[in-house]
Amino acid sequence: MMGASLNTKRRWFQYSLRTILIVTMVCAGMFAWWWHPAPWTAKINDGLPLYWEKGTVSLLAWEVIEDNLPSKHTHAIVLKKFDQPTQDGAHRWLLARMYYNPKDAKRPWIVPFRTMPLFVPGKNMPKMTDAQLYGYEFYPEMPTDEQVEVFLNESGWSSALSEGFAFSDDLKTTRTITPKVTSGNVDHALWKSIFGRDVPKGLFRELK
Repeated sequence: MMGASLNTKRRWFQYSLRTILIVTMVCAGMFAWWWHPAPWTAKINDGLPLYWEKGTVSLLAWEVIEDNLPSKHTHAIVLKKFDQPTQDGAHRWLLARMYYNPKDAKRPWIVPFRTMPLFVPGKNMPKMTDAQLYGYEFYPEMPTDEQVEVFLNESGWSSALSEGFAFSDDLKTTRTITPKVTSGNVDHALWKSIFGRDVPKGLFRELK
């Protein structure tokens, strides 16, 4: 009877241990998906300029924005630290705002491209940064908090989502488009490990 009781307790202990391990792995997997969705991050570097230059790519922040049109898009702020100064321009760091397109299996991550403003006769064309035109910016040194903030503003990342409008199918009426962030995150630990400082309080207010 004593041996049977010990065997029962041993089996119960093994079962409980396996259950704990399985639950732990599932929870860890869910957390990893929530912060770094595997399908998203696999090909980020392929969508960056100078993607052939070796370096470390970090996903600093991401968010999914939906509206009542309805439409939905995912974008992220990515930082790349090059292993060596790049051959083209001797760059060491790169910030990029990238969009995710799940329908493009080959190149799901891309940087935005904006058209130049209309030329006004008699006036000089405004000088635009790479962040304004292409959604990325190179740096010779690690970007400062001020440079990161400027990049976010110039690349179009905004913590204050504004309403817009869209025409109806007959082009006679319009309706208000109200965007909202439905998911997203800022990796505070990763940010501090890279920059050696906390995420500035004024940035990414919509994700806190």
